[in-house]
Amino acid sequence: MVARKHWANLVTFLRLLAVPPFFVLLCLEGGERKVQSFVLFLVLALSDLLDGYLARRNGSVTNAGKFLDPVADKLLILPPFILFSVWQIVPWLMTGIIILREVGIVFFRIFADRKRVILEARFLGKMKTLSQNVAICWILVAFPKAQILIWIAFILTVLSGIDYLAKYFFFQRQNP
Repeated sequence: MVARKHWANLVTFLRLLAVPPFFVLLCLEGGERKVQSFVLFLVLALSDLLDGYLARRNGSVTNAGKFLDPVADKLLILPPFILFSVWQIVPWLMTGIIILREVGIVFFRIFADRKRVILEARFLGKMKTLSQNVAICWILVAFPKAQILIWIAFILTVLSGIDYLAKYFFFQRQNP
């Protein structure tokens, strides 16, 4: 039995393990598979809320969780955007910038951590994740007007990346 204080990290770890099956489902053709992809993605996206809630409720916010949770988010978000570009739903330039931001922030957080600067989740980052999740869900269930949601997700992705960089450089300026 897993101790209560580790539940949040367990949820995050299970989300990481579920990304490859989600990707396989997403790659398979057929309407039934698309519904299964949507349901699995929705469960995984909602599990992100659950692990955060469990960590705060149980007082078990850990450094491992602070690192693994954003990594799990990125590993869940990037494959659909890549496939949507392959399927010509999302422009490759947009997907490339999203990949650059997502991967860049992971490495930037590691760099900042080594300088003892903790870059915790920011409001714009949370809105970025929400908008990306909504856009992916919208595309998976084939609703019209997905382009506006893709643009909102893209703009929030860029703005949140700038926000993280600005916070870091502001902190560095205040604490030389």
